[in-house]
Amino acid sequence: MVYRTLKFRANNDAHIGLFWGQRRTDGGVVTLPGEFYEIVLGGWGNTRSVIRESSQGSNNAETEGAICKGMEEWVYITIAQVGGDTIVVSLGEVAGENVYMQWTDPTPIMVSYIAVMTGWGSSGDWEFTWVENPRVIRLAYSVDTDHCL
Repeated sequence: MVYRTLKFRANNDAHIGLFWGQRRTDGGVVTLPGEFYEIVLGGWGNTRSVIRESSQGSNNAETEGAICKGMEEWVYITIAQVGGDTIVVSLGEVAGENVYMQWTDPTPIMVSYIAVMTGWGSSGDWEFTWVENPRVIRLAYSVDTDHCL
């Protein structure tokens, strides 16, 4: 299992990208199906969350309800790839506990990097838990040691 724990605060549309390799840092958008996983938390006005195989792709897993708590309260989540083929989003700081959403990919990619952003008019703050475990998912971009804004 590879995993990464983080926290975010936003009104809606917290997006997490899980990649097999480092991404471009010139602002380019990755759009090829199967090249990465996109996790949308609090999309559609903070009414649902999804896991997809590409940016704006088909929803492979979906959970109804609000998850974003605005700019005043952090949401703690752990993102994991279990068994090499299952993406698991857990509420809190322990992988596999309090599972919020998961999806098993029939043609998986091995996740090694993560990138975050907010979208659709929402701004947000992100903080990553620093860990020494070599099996954690690495940050896809150069950032301050444990902050990505």
